[in-house]
Amino acid sequence: MYKYLDRRCVTESECFNMTKPLDVEKRDIASPFPFRPILDMCTLECPANFSEYEKETEYGLRFQCRPCDGPCKKMSRRSINSISSAQ
Repeated sequence: MYKYLDRRCVTESECFNMTKPLDVEKRDIASPFPFRPILDMCTLECPANFSEYEKETEYGLRFQCRPCDGPCKKMSRRSINSISSAQ
C-alpha cells in the first residue's frame, strides 16, 4: 500500500492509474497518469536522490523513480523563456 495525499492508502495499480490533478497545469506534467509509487508513497515527483524515467508497465507507459547513480541531475519539465520566468 502507498500513502496518497497524507489521507488515504492506495494500491500500486490505483497509484499508477490516478489521473493528473486539476490544479496541475498541462505544461508542467504532460502525462495523463503522472503518479508513481515509491518508498511507500504515491507521488507526482520522485523523492530526493531518485531520478525519473518512463517505463512500459502492465498499466501502460508510466513514470517511475530509480536511485541516482551518484549525484542526481535535476531536470525540469518547464520551458524557461526568460530570466524572470525562472525566478
